[in-house]
Formats: sequence, C-alpha cells, structure tokens
Amino acid sequence: MTKTTKTANYFTINFIEKIICGSPASFKKASTGEGAAYEELLAKITAHPDYRLHEVRAKKNPSKNTYEGLTYEFMKAYITIQPDAEARLKKMELVTKTAKQMKKSAYPVVKKWFLKEVGEDFDMDEAQKAVNEAMDKRIMDVEVA
Repeated sequence: MTKTTKTANYFTINFIEKIICGSPASFKKASTGEGAAYEELLAKITAHPDYRLHEVRAKKNPSKNTYEGLTYEFMKAYITIQPDAEARLKKMELVTKTAKQMKKSAYPVVKKWFLKEVGEDFDMDEAQKAVNEAMDKRIMDVEVA
C-alpha cells in the first residue's frame, strides 16, 4: 500500500505570459524562507528563471450582499426590536443548538436563518440605525435614582 501525501499548490505557472502566479497569502507564506510555500516557489523559480512573479487577487462580486457587523450579538439586538421578539429569540437559540449538534459551524447556519427570517429587503445600515435608536430610547427611559 502506498502512502499519499497531500500537497498544497500555492503557485501556478502561466506558460503563455511567462509568469508564476500566487495569492498574496502564498507569497507571504513563501517570504518566511522556509516551509512548503517557500519550497514550491523556489522550485518554480529554479525551473523557470526567466519567468516573473505575479500576485493574483480574488475578484470581488459587486452583486453579492455582505453584512459587515452581523454578529450574534447584533442579530439578537435586532430581533429584540421586532414583533414576536421572544419567539424569534427562542428560534435563534434552537437553530444555533441544532447546528452545533449536527457538528456544523453555527454562524453561517444562524446567519442564513436570520436573513430568511427578516426578509430579502434587510439593509444592514438601516438595521444598525434602528438598533441604535432603540438602545438610545432605552437609555433615555431609564430613571436615574
């Protein structure tokens, strides 16, 4: 029985343009002067000394919605200012618990559930304003003893 080892490919070769391509992370790993990324880059440079190095960055999808700041805490805070907050918080806890029981990363499962729960027109900026306003109102409603 032969033993196979999995090797990561940190760099690719573009023979047409005579370049060795790698991600910023690959070049950073190789810059340590040791390890698999360094060895791979060294081998490719040695085999192709007239090739130049090229850093390739992943393309961003402008149509993809991103929700910066959408943490568990924010989701809970947003739910508390919605109708049926108590029932929705219980559902969120159940979704989290179920994901963990299934040995899945809970955050993506909870995020997917949350976005489905609040609807397609969810706007992170508007939600942040609503949460901040609700927090400000709660603070103002607290009586100083």
